[in-house]
Amino acid sequence: MIRDKNTFECIFINNEIWFPDYIMWTPKSDGLIRRDYFFKQKFPQMNRHLSSTNDWNKISKKHWDKRRIFSYDTATRTLAEINPSEFFTNGHGYTVTIGERVLVQNTAYEIKKLEIIRYAGLIATFERNGELVKVNVSRMEWDEDKKYWFSI
Repeated sequence: MIRDKNTFECIFINNEIWFPDYIMWTPKSDGLIRRDYFFKQKFPQMNRHLSSTNDWNKISKKHWDKRRIFSYDTATRTLAEINPSEFFTNGHGYTVTIGERVLVQNTAYEIKKLEIIRYAGLIATFERNGELVKVNVSRMEWDEDKKYWFSI
């Protein structure tokens, strides 16, 4: 589940946009109205649907290649598409991006690569003393003041 209220996951099938049934951090009706407005502006000719949990699971398994992710920029009031291969969330549902920093042994390093490794989770690669080092960021939290991911 994506916790960022400005990031939206959907699947495009023919002339239909299918959304999962979750909206975080806002009352459900407000979140649905807000998201519907953004997508109506960007794709006025397409129908938008909210799927049940069961339907979303079926649709996403069958049409994973048609999955698209969008981010709404509140400053410019635009809806922009994000490449799904560059979009990662940790175990808490927070978006982790390449270029952010991760705190390891009291030093913050820039994340150079992100990948999901089965049974391990979201793994970030950074450079330390000329060598590439990996750390699991699946359960890390974001420090808004210092702008880095840290272990709980």
